[in-house]
Amino acid sequence: MAAGAQLAVLISCVGRKLVLGQRIEEEVEGVRRVLGDEAALTGFYSYGEISP
Repeated sequence: MAAGAQLAVLISCVGRKLVLGQRIEEEVEGVRRVLGDEAALTGFYSYGEISP
């Protein structure tokens, strides 16, 4: 992703959240470091695959 982005939509698997626990926050912090404080972050955890 390019620096200067205004919005980032983060999508992750709920299975990753269950396995990583509190460490899942490190992924969001990594995106924040790349995009900076100006970008709005939003997202969700999926419970299934988007496609086969």
